[in-house]
Amino acid sequence: MEPKKQNNSQGELFKRELEGMVRPSHFLVKLSKVVNWERFEKAFGINYCADKGAPGISTRTMAGLTILKYLNDCSDEVVFEYWLENPYWQYFCVERYFQHEVPCDRSQLSRWRKRIGEKGAEEFLAESLAAAHEAGLLRMKFLEELFVDTTVQEKNIAYPSEANLLNRARKNLVKLCKEHDVLLRQTYTRVGKLHQIKAHKYAAAHQWNRARREIRKLRTIVGRIIREIDRNLTDDKKPYFKAFLELTKKLYHSKDTGEKIHSLHEPHVEAIAKGKMHKRFEFGNKVSVVRTRKKGFILGCKSFHGNPYDGHTLEEALKDVEQRVGKEIFAKVGVDLGYRGHGIKEKFRVLHPRLKRLPKKSRLFIRARSAIEASISHLKRCFRLGRNYLKGKLGDIMNALLAGAACNFSKICHALR
Repeated sequence: MEPKKQNNSQGELFKRELEGMVRPSHFLVKLSKVVNWERFEKAFGINYCADKGAPGISTRTMAGLTILKYLNDCSDEVVFEYWLENPYWQYFCVERYFQHEVPCDRSQLSRWRKRIGEKGAEEFLAESLAAAHEAGLLRMKFLEELFVDTTVQEKNIAYPSEANLLNRARKNLVKLCKEHDVLLRQTYTRVGKLHQIKAHKYAAAHQWNRARREIRKLRTIVGRIIREIDRNLTDDKKPYFKAFLELTKKLYHSKDTGEKIHSLHEPHVEAIAKGKMHKRFEFGNKVSVVRTRKKGFILGCKSFHGNPYDGHTLEEALKDVEQRVGKEIFAKVGVDLGYRGHGIKEKFRVLHPRLKRLPKKSRLFIRARSAIEASISHLKRCFRLGRNYLKGKLGDIMNALLAGAACNFSKICHALR
């Protein structure tokens, strides 16, 4: 059911009002007056049923908690702990009196994110830009000069060594068989763990032939369990095994097919090489970041799956910005050499360092492009883009958008201090 509107016309005798506790000049108090909260209520109202179920949590409370979570780089659990002891956080989430209990369970925040989906995360980024424009920090002329670059949003997975994945697949298959009473002649619990440990020790000692031998033994064990499950599985139990059994077979045959799986609980994760000496591969998905040259506001944080070439992401990233801004943009765009062969010939003038016969202003513009590297580093270190804890492809998309929105809200907060 839709959240009920709070009636604060009548005061409480024994509760302390937050209005008297907070300082009016505090940046969160000022930010709460700049943000258009009605926009969120209109956008997210369609996700609620009008007459069924218990009343939902206030939209402003959930939106405020989401902004605070990404502004302060907190987990769902920690954001509720801080909210309980911080009057400014409670004021930001439209509470009138100081509360001694959390507004909802922390799992509600996760379910609320799933409910609003990608469009809801888009609303946060769009509102951050609208609030910056209303505060006089973002002007339309800033959209004439843009910088674009890609980065990897790493997923919260363990390092995908082949021995780990095979032994984990064996464990999960055995667990499923115990839950649904499918008999196995042998579970290989002790043997599988022993082969996994030996593979890691041989690899650490650079004894690669021995390490590969242990991995082959693990693969043989997984193949035996798969074939035994296929023989013993009845028709009524097949739906419970179907998804994970297909994934395990894909992992088992990966040596022949060349189709790599880097995580069993996040099978869509890709291994992306960005040419870093200290980190040869990053496991996650590619994100295209678009920012203004002046003030450094984030206009777009678009996720891409399938590890596309940087030049092929440029057109879609700029279209995404146009859609968010609500008008056509005729801009000068600064990129690095990874974007050569982008194929854009209209509206945007794309400049990279290898272009010749450019005027001095364009040369200075290309030189200033490196500022986006600092913005990406800031997104990763402070706004949860560095490691993504949200599940699935939808989690990849939402985490990038919410990180970009938090970066813009942070710039507004610094201006309001």
